[in-house]
Amino acid sequence: MTEGRRTAFLGILVVALPALALVASLPAHPQILGVLNNAAHAPVFGALAVVWFLLLLGFRRWSPWQRYLVAFALTVAIGGLVEVIQPRFGRGAELKDLLNDALGAAAGLALVAYVRSRRFRYLLVAIALLVPVAWPVAQVAIACGSRAGSFPVLFGDATRSDRYFVHTSGVEAVRSALPPAWARPGDPQSLRIRILGEPWPGVTHTEPQPDWRGYSRLLLDVTNPGAQPLTLTLRVHDRAHDNRAGDRFNRTFTLAAAQRSELAIPLSEIASAPEGRSLDLSRVAGIILFGDGGPQQVGREYYLTQIRLE
Repeated sequence: MTEGRRTAFLGILVVALPALALVASLPAHPQILGVLNNAAHAPVFGALAVVWFLLLLGFRRWSPWQRYLVAFALTVAIGGLVEVIQPRFGRGAELKDLLNDALGAAAGLALVAYVRSRRFRYLLVAIALLVPVAWPVAQVAIACGSRAGSFPVLFGDATRSDRYFVHTSGVEAVRSALPPAWARPGDPQSLRIRILGEPWPGVTHTEPQPDWRGYSRLLLDVTNPGAQPLTLTLRVHDRAHDNRAGDRFNRTFTLAAAQRSELAIPLSEIASAPEGRSLDLSRVAGIILFGDGGPQQVGREYYLTQIRLE
């Protein structure tokens, strides 16, 4: 390749790589794809930094360190510009993405330094720079493995899956042992949930193990330690859910006062709940347990010990 063609090719990459980061996107679900989408900034901008360094080789009066610094600065500046422009393409601007751009750029240039000098320390620097980028991906991968390993328990063994995929809204939730009056030998820690004064306070499993075929019922192990009954609603939806109340399973039930209850719901009822279609038990996408958030519920507590299939 002639020098002119080489320069033209590198120039195309200077435009193409930021454009790739700007318009290319993985789906947000499953969650690991969303995390990979963020992590992908690092290799893209690492490659861009390498391209800038190669282009700057033409500035023969510059020292190698000047080229490294300018290549890094140009790459991060383009990353910042991408974040500013992204909202016009329906995507949010995130400081985390810019940080991944910078880490990727620095790692790419460290690899260039390793190739040019064969000094092993530069390779170690590149690896160290990529650890913060790779760690969130590793966490989600571990959570997915934990979720699969604990199945058919969907919630309740204090797994990495619970910590990553289970979220709360409008409640105060802490891990706690059940009070002695209701505890049984071998119980895992429960989630003690205190209802706050917000609409629809509850607990959401955003990505349970999706394939429930081969099981007959869903069981919830819930304890109401209070002196009054407590009304809660269970919601289950699949990947095709259109966010209408009639397009999912909803069941409201009342927990008896001062009692531990195991609620059993036939999966056939969950499957037949949506209007005009069947809920796809091979692609279950979420479970929500929530209260109405009314004044009579504010300050009330309950314990969620386990959700499982049988």
